[in-house]
Amino acid sequence: MFQYTTRLSAEVEARFTSVERINQTIEHTPQETDYTAGKAGKASKSAPGPSWPLHGAVTFDDVTVRYRPGLEPVLKKLSFK
Repeated sequence: MFQYTTRLSAEVEARFTSVERINQTIEHTPQETDYTAGKAGKASKSAPGPSWPLHGAVTFDDVTVRYRPGLEPVLKKLSFK
């Protein structure tokens, strides 16, 4: 009975720790700006203007990535679109 109670209390503590981490993430993560239309149908000050591109692309050409300086690259000469 003692072993079961000990294991159960450890599991409950682990669940509480998970909830605390979720709450901390929610409280300290900045929210994105709301880009919806403002009053009278006008876009808000932070909304992208009419020249904002409708289509776009991201291209990586011959990229090499390492976790930190001094380590071997984990991705070498990577190219994709």
